[in-house]
Amino acid sequence: MNPHSLPKKKELGAYYTPPELSKVLADWAIQSTNEDILEPSFGGCGFFESSIARLRELGCSEPEKQIYGVDIDEHAFQILDSKFVNYIDKKKRFILKDFIQVNSSEFLTNEFNVVLGNPPYVSMHNMTNEQRKSCDKVLRN
Repeated sequence: MNPHSLPKKKELGAYYTPPELSKVLADWAIQSTNEDILEPSFGGCGFFESSIARLRELGCSEPEKQIYGVDIDEHAFQILDSKFVNYIDKKKRFILKDFIQVNSSEFLTNEFNVVLGNPPYVSMHNMTNEQRKSCDKVLRN
């Protein structure tokens, strides 16, 4: 459940994906037990739960070692801790940062087989100049 006030939700573009939808997408995208999965704006951790369930369904014994994520919101990390406390090693797997500014070297791996997510819906008017410049840089490369 997203505890943000409506103005905060709009600022971050934080609208969490329903579990039924994250399950459908994870089941479709994850096809083998050895896939590393990135969620670039993990928010409520729904895609993590669905990805772990899918990897287990396929026979993976330690799916939590194949999950990576980024989020700009500290609250997302509180949700991560509450759902996966003592279960997921966060070091070089989960990054508190704007995804557009993340360098692949910040992760344990620099290649991902699956990228799952529901991107934030943020108006250009609500982005900082730095965020706009980062987006422009990515789009130009």
